[in-house]
Amino acid sequence: MRKTIKKLLLLAAVMAVFIMLQSKVQAATYDVSTLEDLKTAVASVYGGDTINIIGDITLDSDLSITNTNAFAITSSGRTITCGSYKIVIGAGADVTVGGDLAITGAATSTVSVQSGGRFTLAGGTVSNSASGGAAVSVDSGSDAVISGGTITTTGSSSYGMLVQDAATTVTISGGTISSAGAGLSIANSGAATVSGTAQITGTDGVVVAEGSVTLEGGASSGTARGVNLGHGQVDITVSGGLSVSGGVFASTGPSFLSALPSPVTVTAGQTGQVALAGVDGSITFAIDPATASELAASIVSNTVTLQPAPATPAGGYDLVLTAQSGSGNLKLTVPVSVENLDIS
Repeated sequence: MRKTIKKLLLLAAVMAVFIMLQSKVQAATYDVSTLEDLKTAVASVYGGDTINIIGDITLDSDLSITNTNAFAITSSGRTITCGSYKIVIGAGADVTVGGDLAITGAATSTVSVQSGGRFTLAGGTVSNSASGGAAVSVDSGSDAVISGGTITTTGSSSYGMLVQDAATTVTISGGTISSAGAGLSIANSGAATVSGTAQITGTDGVVVAEGSVTLEGGASSGTARGVNLGHGQVDITVSGGLSVSGGVFASTGPSFLSALPSPVTVTAGQTGQVALAGVDGSITFAIDPATASELAASIVSNTVTLQPAPATPAGGYDLVLTAQSGSGNLKLTVPVSVENLDIS
């Protein structure tokens, strides 16, 4: 009899744990209106949960998030005012900001993504008003994804998004980054990829001080320079979905390009050309070995000539050009569509 009771008690305990686990399959939403409630929520929510800000909140210290459960923070028009403090995404944390939440700050950064942390902006606004400040700062070994929302700074010499140090993974596929200084700044071997519908504006749209950036889509616009390349690598793949306004410049002054060329269509057996605009006399473009041999490409005086043979199969090919200024390297990929010769 005692053994039967023990078995029943054990079975009941197992079932209770199972029911508790099943209940957490359903993600929960927690309404938060005070700073204390926010501190409690970011420390205790489960994976997939959402914190909904229903009252304006002002920080009284840095809000450090170390909870390793991935969760979201959203709102319908409320504000988290950081002031001289910031929101810190710590190691292992994975936080998504969305909705119409506004996060404002005036410290060195408003949101700081620390090594091992991950930050996603899907909606809302992150702003910073400090001179030399950054709305979002991404440190070594961390991840950031910008798929929507707005990042903005108003202070002099500021950064919309500052990507620092090595082993960072930053993907910007949507949203808007605008700054009174640099829209997106890559430093100390940081790296970023810009694609999709991302819109980046500033005195300089994109600055690569020391690191790398890949531009595949979206728009980079600068009142001084669209892209400012210092010590590092810029890879640009031309497409109808990519625009660079303000040109591509070396940080020392010379112009790589005043505008991007357009994708090219050429007929097999005929000649096509790609003209490179605004190239400074100190910069020389070369045909990279990655260029499709079928294009029989050559370059003279910043004009590329394409001479695909009559038997070249119709399809898409890549023209890859490289140029260097100091320790800044530019790789430009121009898609080329080869069409069959119409002999009808």
